[in-house]
Amino acid sequence: MATANEIERKIKKILSTTSSEISIDWTTGGLRGGSCWGDKADVPREADPEPTFDNLNIVLEELCPNMSFLSYGKLLRTLVKQSERTRDDFYGNYSIETRKTVVIKELAQYLVDYVL
Repeated sequence: MATANEIERKIKKILSTTSSEISIDWTTGGLRGGSCWGDKADVPREADPEPTFDNLNIVLEELCPNMSFLSYGKLLRTLVKQSERTRDDFYGNYSIETRKTVVIKELAQYLVDYVL
């Protein structure tokens, strides 16, 4: 049976990355419309659709292709962390950005403990 460190290396190889996490980002709100002519930022910014977690899915398809839908859901609930930040722009405009992240080391340990 593979160790968590071996699985972590496999994940990074599959994704061709040295990063410690897998993440997706998208804009979920904010205001726009502010300008140098005195216009106020009072137009709500539409949220982008949430992107799919393609890189996570690629890893899971490679390492555990027979994972059930219920197991996949539990993995997401356990490992995915969500955060938001506000990105300020000129003239009162701003956007709210959301990020979902999975730490690769935690994913590897989870796969060893519960899936593989």
